[in-house]
Amino acid sequence: MLNKRDVMELKRGFEDTLNLGLSSAEQMHKAIAEAPLGFLESIEPIKEQITGIREYQNKAITGFYIFLRDVNQRASQLSDNLISQLPE
Repeated sequence: MLNKRDVMELKRGFEDTLNLGLSSAEQMHKAIAEAPLGFLESIEPIKEQITGIREYQNKAITGFYIFLRDVNQRASQLSDNLISQLPE
């Protein structure tokens, strides 16, 4: 049977893995989203609009991953509270 310390170590490992996964997914998401914008930005009549779209898109993607990290942090706090109630 797992003890309290084992459960905390599992929780930390899960958190770390999730955070690394989120960082990797965010980088890939931004790279994939950037590809068509790079091409479109080469079209002079729409270059300025594409620059604005790129900024908005980057903020939206970043905001989404900030939200996911916040959910992870809140889940971690909740699990800390639950784990603290386990017997040693």
